[in-house]
Amino acid sequence: MNTELKDYLKKKNLKATKNRITILKYINKRRDPFSAEDINKDLMDQNPINLSTIYRTLNIFLDNDILQKVAEIDGVLYYQKLQENHQHQLICTECKAVVPIENCPIAEWKDSLEKMTGYQIASHHLELRGLCPNCQRKK
Repeated sequence: MNTELKDYLKKKNLKATKNRITILKYINKRRDPFSAEDINKDLMDQNPINLSTIYRTLNIFLDNDILQKVAEIDGVLYYQKLQENHQHQLICTECKAVVPIENCPIAEWKDSLEKMTGYQIASHHLELRGLCPNCQRKK
């Protein structure tokens, strides 16, 4: 697996450092959004990585289309592995659960938005935040 991850980073023209490979393994295992602090806490026992190194690595991964920001809740950024197809999501502000929105509501507006604004829209991302049914019941 390390060889595959090294090759993947090299294809992205990135150095395959020990910390980058460790963080990439972590990202690949996670199915739910995570923060830099989550990585720091979860890796503390087996492979501690300085929090500033984690932030730098996440920014490099963002810049190289490995990772995407999915939410900012109470000033904390949450990330997940970049999806092949763009994805829209409902995000619970309490438990951080993420539910994908199957259809893209923005696709219908894209052409008219381009005409109205003069922009050539290259991409978009939609996230809706609120309380999921489980968290609503707890309150």
